[in-house]
Amino acid sequence: MFHPPALATHRVSARLTVAAACLVALTACSNDQQHRPAASPPVSSRPATAAPTDTASAGATTAASTASPATPGSVSASPTQTIASKNGWFGGERASGLRLSVELYALRRQGDLVVLDFGVRNLSDTPVSLLRTFSRGERDDDVSGVTLYDPSASLRYPPAESGGECVCSTDLERDVIEPGDTQLLTATFGAPSRDVRALDVRVPTVGTFTDVAIEE
Repeated sequence: MFHPPALATHRVSARLTVAAACLVALTACSNDQQHRPAASPPVSSRPATAAPTDTASAGATTAASTASPATPGSVSASPTQTIASKNGWFGGERASGLRLSVELYALRRQGDLVVLDFGVRNLSDTPVSLLRTFSRGERDDDVSGVTLYDPSASLRYPPAESGGECVCSTDLERDVIEPGDTQLLTATFGAPSRDVRALDVRVPTVGTFTDVAIEE
């Protein structure tokens, strides 16, 4: 029986509280290329040709009337099991000497969205933060670098955005993970079509979790 570790505090952007009341724009792209979303569900707009240079655009929207009771981006109840884990380094650099473990708890469908619940355990003997560990681009304090990938359609799903902000755990520089503790994190994505039952989860610093089942 899995016993959840002591949890460090976490914060999700304040904009998540309004994400269920506004349109959430999402993108999914082939060959890891990303562009503006269309209004159709992510995987249903797969390219007609399998040429590797083709680009598939996709998107999804959700409003308060169709959103699930849980706020998009919110963390579910304390996880009861770890479905997969991989080790890496804080800051993404082995030279830091600060070891971490990424633990996946659930990849769950919520209407037109898919929510990833995961956590980071501090395996080092030093208190650390997740600054510049899972972010992308100019961002350095969120988990916007975590993506989903559908290998059967060559589609990549970056986290959703609301008001220009990632619908995911943010402000990570404010939280310190003590040695042995785990920080719960979350990221929300556009959902693939119902016939897609599993996706790869790509996490900076630790690599790819393959064939992660989507909870319906």
